[in-house]
Amino acid sequence: MNKLLVFTLSILLFSCSKDDNDDSNQASTRLAVNGKSYDISKATAVDNYRFSSDSHAEFDFLMTNGTLNILAEPMSYFGFEATNASILLNVQMFSNNTSFSNGVYTFVQNGNILDPQPASNFFSQLGIQIDGNNDNDFNDIEDIYLTATAGTVSVLGSSPNYTLAIDVTLSNNENFTYTYNGGFDYYNNRGN
Repeated sequence: MNKLLVFTLSILLFSCSKDDNDDSNQASTRLAVNGKSYDISKATAVDNYRFSSDSHAEFDFLMTNGTLNILAEPMSYFGFEATNASILLNVQMFSNNTSFSNGVYTFVQNGNILDPQPASNFFSQLGIQIDGNNDNDFNDIEDIYLTATAGTVSVLGSSPNYTLAIDVTLSNNENFTYTYNGGFDYYNNRGN
């Protein structure tokens, strides 16, 4: 009987360790913020090149669990809309390079309108919209909008398979850490 018990426990331990190893290779898309968890199902990296900068290459990263529509005209305007969504995360990042590059990006408040802009990689906006009344939009008084007030976003990989590692303080004083490596759809808003 003891041999059967030891054999059964060995199989269970081996199975659990194999499952743990398999999970490490899967994409990370689940985020937790403001006491709730969400699965990101749609992510887009918008190449805005030098949309609001003469010295930095700009990328906007958008992540949601709904439908994402990009509203843009190269070198003219850039906007977006999430529908049928309960979460939307937007990060506006500026690479101190002729093209967007990997590295650590530090929060600079209003960095996109400073003249001159910081001579480093930075992000000027990280916003998280949360549907507060479960009607799948962000247009109601019950909805929540959180912004970064400090922190960093690290970028690894290459387009469209970037990995973003976010470590920021939000406007509700929450320390928000999140790593997304589920891949991005690429949207060219470069104007060429």
